[in-house]
Amino acid sequence: MGYRGNRSKTLWTSKALEDYIPSNYEMKAAGWCLRNNIQVYIYCNEPYIMHLAIRINGKENVSPETYSSNEILKKKYEFYKYYYEKYNV
Repeated sequence: MGYRGNRSKTLWTSKALEDYIPSNYEMKAAGWCLRNNIQVYIYCNEPYIMHLAIRINGKENVSPETYSSNEILKKKYEFYKYYYEKYNV
Protein backbone atom coordinates (compact mmCIF):
# COMPACT_ATOMS: atom_id res chain seq x y z
CA MET A 1 0.00 0.00 0.00
CA GLY A 2 3.03 2.26 0.09
CA TYR A 3 2.92 3.18 -3.59
CA ARG A 4 0.33 5.62 -4.89
CA GLY A 5 1.73 6.75 -8.23
CA ASN A 6 0.87 5.66 -11.75
CA ARG A 7 0.62 1.88 -11.52
CA SER A 8 0.93 1.29 -15.26
CA LYS A 9 4.71 1.70 -15.18
CA THR A 10 7.41 0.99 -12.65
CA LEU A 11 8.84 4.20 -11.25
CA TRP A 12 11.34 2.60 -8.87
CA THR A 13 12.13 -0.77 -7.42
CA SER A 14 13.34 -1.83 -4.02
CA LYS A 15 16.64 -2.75 -5.71
CA ALA A 16 17.17 0.97 -6.35
CA LEU A 17 17.23 1.67 -2.61
CA GLU A 18 20.45 1.49 -0.67
CA ASP A 19 20.44 -1.06 2.14
CA TYR A 20 19.76 0.31 5.58
CA ILE A 21 19.71 -1.84 8.71
CA PRO A 22 17.61 -0.22 11.43
CA SER A 23 18.67 -0.42 15.06
CA ASN A 24 16.65 -2.36 17.63
CA TYR A 25 15.26 0.93 18.91
CA GLU A 26 14.18 1.98 15.39
CA MET A 27 12.47 -1.39 14.89
CA LYS A 28 10.70 -1.01 18.25
CA ALA A 29 9.53 2.49 17.24
CA ALA A 30 8.31 1.27 13.83
CA GLY A 31 6.41 -1.62 15.41
CA TRP A 32 4.76 0.68 17.94
CA CYS A 33 3.77 3.13 15.20
CA LEU A 34 2.26 0.45 13.00
CA ARG A 35 0.25 -0.98 15.92
CA ASN A 36 -1.06 2.54 16.56
CA ASN A 37 -2.11 3.32 12.96
CA ILE A 38 0.92 5.46 12.09
CA GLN A 39 2.43 4.49 8.74
CA VAL A 40 5.46 5.99 7.01
CA TYR A 41 6.03 4.91 3.43
CA ILE A 42 7.70 5.91 0.18
CA TYR A 43 5.59 8.02 -2.16
CA CYS A 44 6.76 8.29 -5.75
CA ASN A 45 4.93 10.23 -8.46
CA GLU A 46 7.81 10.63 -10.93
CA PRO A 47 10.63 8.23 -11.79
CA TYR A 48 13.14 8.18 -8.94
CA ILE A 49 11.64 11.26 -7.27
CA MET A 50 10.89 9.92 -3.81
CA HIS A 51 9.02 11.52 -0.94
CA LEU A 52 7.89 10.10 2.37
CA ALA A 53 4.20 9.92 3.13
CA ILE A 54 2.82 9.68 6.63
CA ARG A 55 -0.63 8.32 7.37
CA ILE A 56 -2.00 8.76 10.88
CA ASN A 57 -5.45 7.25 11.50
CA GLY A 58 -6.30 7.50 7.80
CA LYS A 59 -5.12 11.09 7.26
CA GLU A 60 -2.23 11.25 4.79
CA ASN A 61 0.47 13.90 4.41
CA VAL A 62 3.29 13.80 1.86
CA SER A 63 6.58 15.48 2.70
CA PRO A 64 7.57 18.30 0.35
CA GLU A 65 11.22 17.21 0.52
CA THR A 66 12.61 14.70 -1.94
CA TYR A 67 15.02 12.02 -0.83
CA SER A 68 17.71 10.11 -2.66
CA SER A 69 17.72 6.34 -2.73
CA ASN A 70 20.63 6.20 -0.31
CA GLU A 71 18.93 8.28 2.41
CA ILE A 72 15.20 7.57 2.22
CA LEU A 73 15.10 4.45 4.39
CA LYS A 74 17.14 6.11 7.13
CA LYS A 75 14.79 9.09 7.04
CA LYS A 76 11.78 6.76 7.20
CA TYR A 77 13.02 5.33 10.49
CA GLU A 78 13.75 8.82 11.78
CA PHE A 79 10.06 9.63 11.26
CA TYR A 80 9.07 6.46 13.10
CA LYS A 81 11.33 7.41 16.01
CA TYR A 82 9.89 10.94 16.07
CA TYR A 83 6.28 9.73 16.32
CA TYR A 84 7.19 7.01 18.81
CA GLU A 85 8.87 9.53 21.09
CA LYS A 86 6.11 12.12 20.64
CA TYR A 87 3.07 9.90 21.29
CA ASN A 88 4.36 6.97 23.35
CA VAL A 89 3.88 8.48 26.78
